[in-house]
Amino acid sequence: MIAARARVARIAEDVDGADLSNVSGTPTFFINGRRHYGAYDINSLTQAVRAARATIAASGRSERLRCCRRQERALIAATSNL
Repeated sequence: MIAARARVARIAEDVDGADLSNVSGTPTFFINGRRHYGAYDINSLTQAVRAARATIAASGRSERLRCCRRQERALIAATSNL
Protein backbone atom coordinates (compact mmCIF):
# COMPACT_ATOMS: atom_id res chain seq x y z
CA MET A 1 0.00 0.00 0.00
CA ILE A 2 2.86 2.40 0.79
CA ALA A 3 4.46 1.70 -2.60
CA ALA A 4 1.15 2.47 -4.34
CA ARG A 5 0.91 5.82 -2.55
CA ALA A 6 4.49 6.62 -3.55
CA ARG A 7 3.65 5.90 -7.20
CA VAL A 8 0.55 8.09 -7.04
CA ALA A 9 2.62 10.92 -5.53
CA ARG A 10 5.27 10.52 -8.25
CA ILE A 11 2.64 10.60 -10.99
CA ALA A 12 1.12 13.75 -9.48
CA GLU A 13 4.60 15.31 -9.46
CA ASP A 14 5.05 14.43 -13.15
CA VAL A 15 1.65 15.91 -14.03
CA ASP A 16 2.48 19.12 -12.16
CA GLY A 17 5.82 19.36 -13.95
CA ALA A 18 4.15 18.80 -17.32
CA ASP A 19 1.57 21.49 -16.55
CA LEU A 20 4.28 23.97 -15.57
CA SER A 21 6.17 23.22 -18.79
CA ASN A 22 3.05 23.39 -20.99
CA VAL A 23 3.54 19.76 -22.00
CA SER A 24 0.33 18.16 -23.20
CA GLY A 25 1.62 14.88 -24.60
CA THR A 26 4.52 12.64 -25.34
CA PRO A 27 7.10 12.64 -26.64
CA THR A 28 8.26 16.07 -25.51
CA PHE A 29 11.99 16.75 -25.45
CA PHE A 30 13.94 19.30 -23.46
CA ILE A 31 17.52 20.04 -24.45
CA ASN A 32 19.61 21.90 -21.93
CA GLY A 33 16.43 22.90 -20.10
CA ARG A 34 14.67 24.29 -23.17
CA ARG A 35 11.78 22.65 -24.96
CA HIS A 36 12.62 21.26 -28.38
CA TYR A 37 9.92 22.13 -30.91
CA GLY A 38 11.55 20.56 -33.96
CA ALA A 39 11.33 17.06 -35.38
CA TYR A 40 11.91 14.10 -33.05
CA ASP A 41 14.06 11.95 -35.33
CA ILE A 42 17.60 11.07 -34.23
CA ASN A 43 19.28 13.42 -36.70
CA SER A 44 17.21 16.45 -35.68
CA LEU A 45 17.64 15.77 -31.97
CA THR A 46 21.38 15.17 -32.33
CA GLN A 47 21.73 18.41 -34.28
CA ALA A 48 19.78 20.30 -31.60
CA VAL A 49 21.95 18.87 -28.80
CA ARG A 50 25.14 19.70 -30.69
CA ALA A 51 23.91 23.24 -31.36
CA ALA A 52 23.15 23.69 -27.66
CA ARG A 53 26.58 22.32 -26.80
CA ALA A 54 28.27 24.74 -29.21
CA THR A 55 26.36 27.68 -27.70
CA ILE A 56 27.41 26.64 -24.21
CA ALA A 57 31.03 26.12 -25.24
CA ALA A 58 31.12 29.61 -26.74
CA SER A 59 29.77 31.04 -23.47
CA GLY A 60 32.51 29.38 -21.38
CA ARG A 61 30.04 27.64 -19.03
CA SER A 62 31.82 24.29 -18.72
CA GLU A 63 29.38 22.81 -16.17
CA ARG A 64 26.49 23.20 -18.65
CA LEU A 65 28.66 21.75 -21.42
CA ARG A 66 29.18 18.55 -19.41
CA CYS A 67 25.42 18.28 -18.95
CA CYS A 68 24.81 18.73 -22.67
CA ARG A 69 27.38 16.04 -23.50
CA ARG A 70 25.56 13.65 -21.15
CA GLN A 71 22.30 14.43 -22.95
CA GLU A 72 23.88 13.64 -26.30
CA ARG A 73 25.32 10.33 -25.05
CA ALA A 74 21.95 9.39 -23.52
CA LEU A 75 20.16 10.20 -26.78
CA ILE A 76 22.57 8.03 -28.78
CA ALA A 77 22.31 5.17 -26.29
CA ALA A 78 18.51 5.34 -26.22
CA THR A 79 18.22 5.14 -29.99
CA SER A 80 21.01 2.66 -30.71
CA ASN A 81 18.67 -0.32 -30.37
CA LEU A 82 15.95 1.02 -32.66
